[in-house]
Amino acid sequence: MADGPIRGRVLEALGQALEPVVLLLLRSGITWKDFADVAKEKFVTVATESFGIRGRPTNIARVAILSGLDRREVAKLRRAAKEPGAARQGYMSKPAQLLQAWHHDARYLDSSGNPKELGIEGAGEVTFAELAQRYAPGIPFVAMVKELRAAGAIADVAGNRLRVLKRHYIPRDLNENLIRLWGSVLRDLATTFEHNVFRGKADPARFEGVGEIA
Repeated sequence: MADGPIRGRVLEALGQALEPVVLLLLRSGITWKDFADVAKEKFVTVATESFGIRGRPTNIARVAILSGLDRREVAKLRRAAKEPGAARQGYMSKPAQLLQAWHHDARYLDSSGNPKELGIEGAGEVTFAELAQRYAPGIPFVAMVKELRAAGAIADVAGNRLRVLKRHYIPRDLNENLIRLWGSVLRDLATTFEHNVFRGKADPARFEGVGEIA
């Protein structure tokens, strides 16, 4: 483990690097829990592949020591890594849970199985306020209305009512190809930095394009 000052600097640099990443995640409707789950998987994968002896995979005990995870969770994540076809379910944010309920909970569906238009609030009928209280507790329904409007997930209709337009909560529309490129470019840049920081004296530095390495 890095000593105190270096560890602090690494964490500070990590925080700086994560700011634009977190911004993109928030715009994509991805929560801190999704991020944490991916981070745990990558801690186990990288520790397994990069810290073994004589080219062999790192054993579970050492991965647990390096990653800070317990051995049971390491074993579970290693098994999951061998099943690349398994879909990542992820954590559903409260806006996402609300939209899913509006499309699937019979309380909010009409006789044809389509989502009802809901009054924003009031007594004597199923309302958006009631839906929000049931599936997004702790968030004021007015704030939820504003957020879903901004995301284009709901629309206002006559009679102070709301119509749902989307099944999924994505705050901003994003280009899928640009997202792939974003991940590839960040990985290449980070790999170059890692090489330059830990390279031996006889190993040449790699060009970063953002500055010189002493």
